[in-house]
Amino acid sequence: MAKFASSRKYFLKPDGSTYQEGEILVQKDLAKTLRLIAKQGPVAYGTGDPRNEF
Repeated sequence: MAKFASSRKYFLKPDGSTYQEGEILVQKDLAKTLRLIAKQGPVAYGTGDPRNEF
């Protein structure tokens, strides 16, 4: 995961360490995406419409 900046951003702690069992991994971007899909339905998923910004 440390090899790629995007993986580090989402799956490692700010200091570069990994999360351990029992620790909470918060995925804010994923939560925003799921809220958008819940609100707008499947059309919101993958439309590429810039109006669907979070």
